[in-house]
Amino acid sequence: MIFFLIVYLVAAQTPCFSTTFRTGMKFEYNNGEGKLHLTLHVPKTIFLPYDWAGIGIKKIEDGLGMDKADIVSIVFKKFVLDDRWARENGYPLSDEDLGGTFDTEKGPVKALLDTETKVFSWKRPLDTKDDLDIKFEYGVKYYLLWAYGLLEGDDIGYHEDRDIEVFEMIDCSKI
Repeated sequence: MIFFLIVYLVAAQTPCFSTTFRTGMKFEYNNGEGKLHLTLHVPKTIFLPYDWAGIGIKKIEDGLGMDKADIVSIVFKKFVLDDRWARENGYPLSDEDLGGTFDTEKGPVKALLDTETKVFSWKRPLDTKDDLDIKFEYGVKYYLLWAYGLLEGDDIGYHEDRDIEVFEMIDCSKI
């Protein structure tokens, strides 16, 4: 886990992919130079009553559910971001607890705190060389999972709501 409270405006990183979930959370990404820049916009209807949100990405051939999902969880009030892997449909352990590496870089990170939305951004290599991370390839479709919920102690608890959709990893430099 890393603690982040860095305000960083990412004007140069215009997203080339964006989707808004039925909850109002918005997920975006951009990529270049072997890096993937990801952003999650969390509306106050989620960040006020709940404590955390998670975004998971997994290969289509691995089926629905959390099993084999590469997950990033964010604890809103503490600004804690964690790199996780789901071995099953259940609590996803951190990559480090499973013998992997923490490959989610803390920049660009922005936590824009206003009354309507909190925006969390992070980056990671397209290929981290870690078996507990998805290797992203352009032109490939993936499942995009999201969830949010309350903390149990200091860690994420069972999700209050979640869903899944399909997206394609596109090479942003080609559009």
